[in-house]
Amino acid sequence: MKKILVLTTVHKWNDNRILFKEIESLKKLDAEIHYSCQYDKDTDFIENGVYFHPLPKVNSLFKRLFFLQSLSFIKIRTEKFDIIHFHDPELIILMWIVKFLFNPKVVFDIHENVSESLKTRKYIPKILRNFVSSSYSLIEKMVISNFDTLIIAEKSYRKIYGEKAIEILNYPRIEKELEKKYTNPIKLVYSGGITEERGIWVVLDIFKSLQTNYKAIKLNLIGEFETKELQEQVNNFISKNRLENNVEIFGRVPISKVNEILKECHIGFSILQPVGNYVESLPTKIFDYMNNKVVVVCNDFPLYKSYVEKNKTGITINYYNYKNEIKKISEIIEKNDLLVSYSINGYQMINQKWNWNEEEKKLFEIYNKV
Repeated sequence: MKKILVLTTVHKWNDNRILFKEIESLKKLDAEIHYSCQYDKDTDFIENGVYFHPLPKVNSLFKRLFFLQSLSFIKIRTEKFDIIHFHDPELIILMWIVKFLFNPKVVFDIHENVSESLKTRKYIPKILRNFVSSSYSLIEKMVISNFDTLIIAEKSYRKIYGEKAIEILNYPRIEKELEKKYTNPIKLVYSGGITEERGIWVVLDIFKSLQTNYKAIKLNLIGEFETKELQEQVNNFISKNRLENNVEIFGRVPISKVNEILKECHIGFSILQPVGNYVESLPTKIFDYMNNKVVVVCNDFPLYKSYVEKNKTGITINYYNYKNEIKKISEIIEKNDLLVSYSINGYQMINQKWNWNEEEKKLFEIYNKV
């Protein structure tokens, strides 16, 4: 029986793609599945058939690069895994060393356009961002040719990684048939990490404008704030505009709870700043919205339009001109038949095409080859 290690030193242990999609799928193979990630336990344990190897929780890049990677190396050397499936760009040098020393099969799962995202990382001084981005690209090209398989979470990444990369898109698992209620109050929702770059101020400003005409509407914010300062600023905005009875902040919650909340919502936001990695990367939240019959309101990027406008699952708006496009959202709120139509179209597309069942087949093909 093969021993497979799924490794991340960055992502949270209950990351939806890693734990609830890929690991759940890998459990169907004739293999022993191990999972090493940051976790608030000190010792190894088994849960739902998966061998967990907790790494200490750390909050700095330095500790991840040196402390957690050292612990990961020790675990890999001790356990001798047949396949290592890793998820973090910062692990590429370690995995190149592991491949050279122990020769396991190595799968690199690429979640983002790393070189572009580095250009917008706040922890890197602005003057150094282009240099860091270029340096990473150069190092990556030198080492990834030694890996056995590259998985990309977005089609647009193929222009970077070529034909060797295999697309496994971040589509959702199909939810059970949902009986949606389209009655007042209409509930709007934002789900995901709450940051300025991911449009929290645009969402709040749109909601404030809508609320002047539709007093009963609600807004649910689901996700972890990037900083405590941002959280305080958002709370101050809500208080200043007397929206306490209309806005509910849930924080970061398990995916099962996210779906429970989405089932009660009607219109979901995904309006990102048009920078770096965002323009050509699909946010998974729009598929979670559709899977729960939530109408999508997102950027007018060409990629987004192909999913939303073309298939009539919602509307797209321009980030810099959003104030003039609020009327599009008003129309959905006022026209119940439009709200129902968009929500059903999205749900049908998830069931017919954009779901994890199809991506799982590709994951199995990869493992059958390696």
